[in-house]
Amino acid sequence: MRKTEKWEASPCRYPDLPKLTPEEFEALAVIARGKKDAKRRISDRSIAMARAVLLEGATYTEVGLDHGRPSSSVNHAVYSVLKNLHRILPALPSGVSAESTVRQD
Repeated sequence: MRKTEKWEASPCRYPDLPKLTPEEFEALAVIARGKKDAKRRISDRSIAMARAVLLEGATYTEVGLDHGRPSSSVNHAVYSVLKNLHRILPALPSGVSAESTVRQD
């Protein structure tokens, strides 16, 4: 049994990361894969690692162990996906900060 299989699928465990829907995640993955100006496009493994953390509720350590990578690589994969978050979010009205729009589920 893999370490991530013992945990029931749940929202992201890290409160400082956004709670994404599967559709939002896929939109971010498409953007990350299609970066033409990037030196290297994001790999399928990095997308899978970010998905495990952001959608499946796994920790960086669990995902790193499952993929044979250090947790810092998992952190980088999550960052690589999330750095395009502003591209899929609707424009905020003036005077509204992104911090005030975080979901409180």
